[in-house]
Amino acid sequence: MSAITTFFTDLRNDEDGASFLEYTVLLGIILAVSIAILTAVGGYAQGIWEVMSTVMAAACSSAGGSC
Repeated sequence: MSAITTFFTDLRNDEDGASFLEYTVLLGIILAVSIAILTAVGGYAQGIWEVMSTVMAAACSSAGGSC
């Protein structure tokens, strides 16, 4: 436990440690935004796919089901 405490104390006192933490937080924010965007785009694409599938199925059944 002492080694962990010493590590974080040294990290707090070191300027390189502060830069590391800043970049880590920035990376975390970028990843969170990226995941949110990918989730939203994925949901949109799934909705479009379902609409297209429904329209194609309806067109196929109205054509006599020979699709």
